[in-house]
Amino acid sequence: MKMRKKRLRQAVPIAAAALLLALLADINGYYGHRVPGGAGELFRARLLETLGQGGQVRLSELTDFDWDRMAVVPPYTTWEQMEEVVGAEWTNSSTYPGYMLLRMLPDTCTMCHEGMHRLVFAKGSRVLADVSLSRTDLDFTGLSGITRMEEPIVGTESAGSPLVVVIQP
Repeated sequence: MKMRKKRLRQAVPIAAAALLLALLADINGYYGHRVPGGAGELFRARLLETLGQGGQVRLSELTDFDWDRMAVVPPYTTWEQMEEVVGAEWTNSSTYPGYMLLRMLPDTCTMCHEGMHRLVFAKGSRVLADVSLSRTDLDFTGLSGITRMEEPIVGTESAGSPLVVVIQP
């Protein structure tokens, strides 16, 4: 019996250390996947101002970050499908507990509103900005995505129309 208690006393600190290491690795993963909101919000404001007035623009002119591709995520897309389309994992959760909660919940429809879609900017395997847009403001769903190397000029289809189209390849 004494031997059993001794082993238990030795096992508890080892188990606690293993749990702590797993938690630290998970927290590190969270910070590796977290997308800060500032760059995306600034881009969104510039985009709405430029295209909302009927202008035409290259998207790189509106961003303050270096990206190599932009994916358009349509409505009714699960988080897993979004990560597949973009080719990278990310989270918009601003806290680690929020990140954990989202990971524990079943992956239901993240964009479950016909009127919403997302523009996700990435470079390599890192997402730099995730911008949700109302399709009544600007509608990118006619485009699948844009690469920075072949970035076209985009604009609205006509004055007052929210549909975004490629103006010039």
